[in-house]
Amino acid sequence: YKNALDCKMLIDPLSPDLETINIALAEIFLNDLKKPMTALQHFQAVIDIRAKLNKEEDLNAANIYIQIGYCYSELAKLKEAIMYFEKVLPLKTKLLGENHKDIGVATLDLGLLYLRAKQPLIAYKHIKKGLEIYKANSLSDDPLIMKNLIILGDACMGMRNGKEAIEHYSTALALHIQVYGKIHPNTAMVYQLLGNAEMTQPSLWPMAVENFKECLNIRLRIFGENHSETSKAYIGLSESQVRCGNLEDAALSKLKAIEIQEKLQGKDNISLYGLLEHLGNLYGKLGKHKESLEVYRRMQNIQLKANRNISQECSFTTYGIGFIHSQFED
Repeated sequence: YKNALDCKMLIDPLSPDLETINIALAEIFLNDLKKPMTALQHFQAVIDIRAKLNKEEDLNAANIYIQIGYCYSELAKLKEAIMYFEKVLPLKTKLLGENHKDIGVATLDLGLLYLRAKQPLIAYKHIKKGLEIYKANSLSDDPLIMKNLIILGDACMGMRNGKEAIEHYSTALALHIQVYGKIHPNTAMVYQLLGNAEMTQPSLWPMAVENFKECLNIRLRIFGENHSETSKAYIGLSESQVRCGNLEDAALSKLKAIEIQEKLQGKDNISLYGLLEHLGNLYGKLGKHKESLEVYRRMQNIQLKANRNISQECSFTTYGIGFIHSQFED
């Protein structure tokens, strides 16, 4: 393709074939070689060629804008990615009509970019509108609908609207069970998201516990005990049990998560620090000062071995150890 491009440039710098060759190269760099910057250069070359040939902005141009947007997205340049996707919508709407399935897809893609850019309200509006258009042109169990119901729930969580997020996650969960079955990694993920959303509603905390248990049981069957996804399920379960006041169960769940992480990453890994801190706090609330003291000492050892000589953290842990010592009568 590169040789063909060089030859065509020498023979005829305005050849329409240059557009086709640049697109082919760009797609290889983007999809196969995972080099979005190089792909972007070729897609930009296509735009330049089309401008020199005075080509109208048609569906091909819209698709090139989409590809350029994807390149910028892969490069984490979300502002530029959004700019190109914003160009796509009016162009495709003009050519296809506002209720075409492709308009739904483009609107959904734009919504996801806004969500990644930490703008959940704008994301919510686009995803909701995109889903309405896409649903009208698709089967109810279309994978893209399931995926974007979850993204819509994520946007609601970003807006601190846990109540509506629960609605979208619940619909997504029913579809996942219908399409994939209950024992599936994606189904477990939706149970976890639903549990997270239910923790925003005090009246639903017991339901959150049950959904985290469902997530945990699925992951145990699929991944087994010693897997990072299983550890995440234990962490979520522990947090929901704390909300319900089941501190003994919460401490057991947190301890299981820590044991899994120890097997996966080693006992002195700094990533254990936060989990141990939560466990120490739970032991303190339960009046288990001896166990709490052991946890704080482990935290201190992890800090020292990791050479994290940060005075604030070290003094906090030392304070914790001193406080727990003060709880003992002797």
